[in-house]
Amino acid sequence: MTGTSSSANFPTTAGAFDTSVNDKDAFVTKLDAAGATLEYSTFLGGGCADNGAAVAVDATGSAYVTGTTCSKDFPTTIGAFDTSVRGQNAFVTKMNVAGTAPVYSTYLGGDFTAGATDRGFAISVDANGSAYV
Repeated sequence: MTGTSSSANFPTTAGAFDTSVNDKDAFVTKLDAAGATLEYSTFLGGGCADNGAAVAVDATGSAYVTGTTCSKDFPTTIGAFDTSVRGQNAFVTKMNVAGTAPVYSTYLGGDFTAGATDRGFAISVDANGSAYV
């Protein structure tokens, strides 16, 4: 699951990618099949508001997350499609199966002009692992 939290005591797991909230961060959480145990739970964000909107899971169990960010320090990865935020952009992040690191993470959007905002609302993944936002 994904969403947004500003709670300093939001439940994260040992070894998670990011265990402390900045301002208002997206989160990615995986529960076991019974819904009784956190398999992993991590924040995903930077110094500005980050909102998780949707998550999809591939056949290997990797989570693909999209949402909106204005964080200049949102965690992007080397070789990502876009590593510079311009106002408020969508983001697309693929987390590894353990929730300990992004496999890839990128901004997705254009220039911030006249209040323009780019948002990711939904995501799906095909059999080849390609993400559709």
